[in-house]
Amino acid sequence: MNTLIRFGFLLTAFIIIFNSAFCQETSSRIAGISASLQNEQLEILVPFWFGKYVTIAPAFGMMWREDVGSDLRIALVPRFYLTREDVSPFVEAKFGVQMNIPVTGENRTDLIGGLAGGCEYFINRYVSVGIEAQINAIILDKASVQTGGPGRTSINTGTAIFGTIYF
Repeated sequence: MNTLIRFGFLLTAFIIIFNSAFCQETSSRIAGISASLQNEQLEILVPFWFGKYVTIAPAFGMMWREDVGSDLRIALVPRFYLTREDVSPFVEAKFGVQMNIPVTGENRTDLIGGLAGGCEYFINRYVSVGIEAQINAIILDKASVQTGGPGRTSINTGTAIFGTIYF
């Protein structure tokens, strides 16, 4: 639980720092809702604009495996656009927790983090689609049965496609 409290303080500090640093420029968009698909994983993000080049999004994800259980993910995803055109390249980071809820046994909580780079195509000011390449790390719980074994760090790569509607 101490890890979750520390994580919460770090997320709050991160938001405050980037809010004050990048709110000088204004954007016509305020927020949006985004869905990201990667293999059998679905993630919903709610990006908030902080100036013209930065979004910060709480992310909620889930993966379900029959006869094994579910993984629920909660993360914070800051995205930094390198340019703002119809096609906008970006880099992003992800910090969060993954809660494993097995069919049998005790629940476990792993820490997750990652970096990604990609491109977002703004069809108009309200709709966009994009693709990203990721490298992710999971710091496994001491009782975890995930790939890599208990208490270890697992690193993987992936790609994702996403669509976003902005308000």
